[in-house]
Amino acid sequence: MSHRITIPCNPANPVNYLACCGLFDLLARMDSGALSRWQTKAPVAFLLEGEVAEAEFAATVLHTLCSADCWKFIRSFQGETPVRLVAEFTPPGKPAFAVSLDWWLETAEQDGTIRDKSAWKMFAGQQTIEGIIGDMLAEAAKLLTGLRAGTPLAGLLDQSAEMTGRFGFDPRASRNALDVGYSPNDLHLPVRTFVFAELLATFGLHSFFTARTGPAGRLQSTRGWRRADDSEGEKGFTYSLWPEPLPIALARLAATRPSSAGARTLFSPRVMRKNYSNLTLARTIQSTVTT
Repeated sequence: MSHRITIPCNPANPVNYLACCGLFDLLARMDSGALSRWQTKAPVAFLLEGEVAEAEFAATVLHTLCSADCWKFIRSFQGETPVRLVAEFTPPGKPAFAVSLDWWLETAEQDGTIRDKSAWKMFAGQQTIEGIIGDMLAEAAKLLTGLRAGTPLAGLLDQSAEMTGRFGFDPRASRNALDVGYSPNDLHLPVRTFVFAELLATFGLHSFFTARTGPAGRLQSTRGWRRADDSEGEKGFTYSLWPEPLPIALARLAATRPSSAGARTLFSPRVMRKNYSNLTLARTIQSTVTT
């Protein structure tokens, strides 16, 4: 039996887009024949199709996102900074699987030495990948206690908690000092953070956008990042909406370029906030219209 999962959201917010990509990556690991597409006309939504029912898929995702025991940080023998982390998933009635992530790194030596940071690493100072993820898993577990049974996946993306650390993917949780008159980060003040969306986004960006394709140490060295020498001179994240149903391998390609009529490409500038960076709401830079 084929099931359809509809996730209404605004893809101009990069955290929503990446979270949807992350959900597709996880679903494809449970069902290799799963398809996805973007409904680009109102109401805009991300559509998933496959053999896994939404309730079963949501339960599998929630178990891992709310269980610190399912996450393991891997270090090299000599390095203190984790070189990757592994998240374990146990879908009912299906083989368990593990997903390795290292999106916050650009290059790493075998001895654990980190030579350059990924363009995706927008946090700094005392914030670490372990600390942020640990805090998010704890907040996710708290949010789980308040969720009603059968909460759809779209509902997970709207769940939030007050936190002092985050990844920088979501403009809603990135307050600029010029906007509010003070720096929440400098004062260690909690900011509304969409926990499940942020965690799912890490799977999306790792699966769809972290291929190392250019010189290390430059923002444009990560797949999906706009070159700094373009006509507008901005640095940021470029991504596309694919309107036709695609399997995971083709969707990864379509995410980086408009592939057909009805496709849209968006650009989210990355801005600096003292020692931190964050993505901003995206604007459409290319739209392929049916003729």
